[in-house]
Amino acid sequence: SGSVARLTVSRGLDRGRGLDASPDLQPTVVVRVASWQGPPDSLPASRTLALSAIARNDRSPLSRIKSLSYVEGVTARLEAQRRGADDALMCNTRGVVAGGTSSNVFVVTDGNLFTPPEEDGALPGVARLTVLEEAGRLGIPTGEQSLTPGQVAGADEAFLTNVVQGPVPVKSMDDSAIGRDVPGPLTQRLAAAYWERVRRELTAEQH
Repeated sequence: SGSVARLTVSRGLDRGRGLDASPDLQPTVVVRVASWQGPPDSLPASRTLALSAIARNDRSPLSRIKSLSYVEGVTARLEAQRRGADDALMCNTRGVVAGGTSSNVFVVTDGNLFTPPEEDGALPGVARLTVLEEAGRLGIPTGEQSLTPGQVAGADEAFLTNVVQGPVPVKSMDDSAIGRDVPGPLTQRLAAAYWERVRRELTAEQH
């Protein structure tokens, strides 16, 4: 067990109103610390997805950074939950997949691992990068390419990633099952490699 720290940087305390950012403002840093049970012994429960009608703006600079502008994600998730799903799959302004509301998405097709590129609105997160690196180390063919919702729904395996939960298997989209065995074999291999790396790096930090 341990803690997870989250740093939030704002433009600073502005005594006025409006959108103008004075060059002499000093940024404010807020650190939030939450308890964390550490690397899990097993994968989390498989999730269900619903395709959202809310688009992620891949043309916005916010699609490249972790910001507190969560309105689109919160609304999309509420919409998905009203439809009986756990989370929403979000597309960008061109109709290709960007990711989940607070996660990146990966699919496995014919033994190949794919995830949307940053240009499609995928957040360049730590968990995403770690999975890509571990897949390369394991010799799993990997690519960043645009995905349609149909390619996600028709994949052999699908999973979501974020830095706290790691790989999270997906079992269906819009009530249509994804793959036959959930979690799938590559999802399990990559999750094991992900958490083994976390344990290794945590041990190295302690020494």
